[in-house]
Amino acid sequence: MTSAWRSSVSLVEETAALIRERVFAGRYQPGERLTQAGLSAELGLSRTPLREALRVLEQDGIVVLDSAGSASVATATPAQLQDAYVFREALETAACRPACPRLTPGTLAELDRLIDEQRGAAGPRFHRLVSRFHAVLLEVSGNSYLQKHVSLVRMTEEVFRPSYGLTAETALDTVGAHAAVVNSLRQRAPDEAERHIRTYLAQQLDIMMQQERQPQ
Repeated sequence: MTSAWRSSVSLVEETAALIRERVFAGRYQPGERLTQAGLSAELGLSRTPLREALRVLEQDGIVVLDSAGSASVATATPAQLQDAYVFREALETAACRPACPRLTPGTLAELDRLIDEQRGAAGPRFHRLVSRFHAVLLEVSGNSYLQKHVSLVRMTEEVFRPSYGLTAETALDTVGAHAAVVNSLRQRAPDEAERHIRTYLAQQLDIMMQQERQPQ
């Protein structure tokens, strides 16, 4: 394996990570076109690593590529949102049981800190904290297949969910659900943790679907 090859792979990964974080931060909005020419000029990169980075992001479900190789930030129809949350339920409930014996005082402290910060947060910061909470659950499972889907958690929580707004009541419900999940994990009760995750995800999906049914 040559150093040039490693450097090329690293550049693709770094480019994909940069674009990914810009999507999550809202700099690139759902549906926005990202042309190779525009991105190349903006990021100061040649098109070869850019093309490869966009393919990586397409596999992650973050962008959609057209036949010309131009990308658009992914959007989600109501049906796609339902599919995403059903899949998230399968992922996150599957993470609970293996996570229990792997929880360290440091991980529990991080989850507690995220909950505390959610109590005083609003807007994009609140959604980032929520996203991080659920990402930690997948990460602490120790299952590499579950961990590969952290991007789905971030895309739904940081990109799609914010467009449906956030009331003070919903924020409180979210904090309460997260506290219940951590309490169950702390007591090594994975079944309870799974139940609280199902309830949280179902409530969030219901909020979005109710808004979708309202007349425009």
